[in-house]
Amino acid sequence: MKPQIHGLLFTTDFLNEGIRQTPGWHASENDFIIFRDEIKKIFATAQNNTVLNEAQTEDEFILPVIRALGWNTHRDTPKMAGCKRTPLNRS
Repeated sequence: MKPQIHGLLFTTDFLNEGIRQTPGWHASENDFIIFRDEIKKIFATAQNNTVLNEAQTEDEFILPVIRALGWNTHRDTPKMAGCKRTPLNRS
């Protein structure tokens, strides 16, 4: 059973079938295929590592997946030397 689509902007036929012929749909499909292939590589590479600590999990799985999505993975490293502690203002 197909879900009911309410609204007047697009026809049901266009939303079910016609949209698949648009350039935007094809571009999205290609992006998905690239992402899927990258995810397969990430998991195939890490499949042999069954015991990972938190940092390794982040480095080997989480950050590569985020990069595959096209997101920025820049991490700021905390500056420990010379940092000042600011007391809480409890008024």
